[in-house]
Amino acid sequence: MANSQVNCAADCAQTAGQYRRAPAFLFADQALHIGCVEEADCFELRKIGLQPAEARPVPAYAYAREQFHLAAIVGFEFVSVATFLLEDQSEGGAYSANGFSWRLRGMATHPQHRNCGYATAILEHGVRLLRRRQASLLWANGRSTAIGFYLRHGFVCIGQERIKPGVQPHYRIEREP
Repeated sequence: MANSQVNCAADCAQTAGQYRRAPAFLFADQALHIGCVEEADCFELRKIGLQPAEARPVPAYAYAREQFHLAAIVGFEFVSVATFLLEDQSEGGAYSANGFSWRLRGMATHPQHRNCGYATAILEHGVRLLRRRQASLLWANGRSTAIGFYLRHGFVCIGQERIKPGVQPHYRIEREP
């Protein structure tokens, strides 16, 4: 964005070193837009937002029969992304799409834009789209460091924290769309 001091759209304006609330129309060029994008459009932000884990190269989810990718865009900058895959839960690592379960993957927000509501906007939009598709369940492996975010958005933990070599500590989480 043009002013690096402004991290959230319509959140604040700098006046004499102080921040104050500002009307949204003052930041019209920084309006938030949520939309479907190509998987490749998400890759650069995932490289930054998923650290220390590595972003999967594109196509990251070639096994999925159906998927869509959402981005939160402020001005001309991608600030948050997420992918939703038609994928039933499985403990053994085999993926299937027999039911109406969807998986949330690759949710990432640029570090300079965290806690601004962008990930919430993507999640809520994705859930609305899943309802239209008659999804019965949304699940994910939510990082332990982000579990508070998921719990605030209606997810529940299934089992204990999972710690596997080469994978960030996480919980299996799920919610109804």
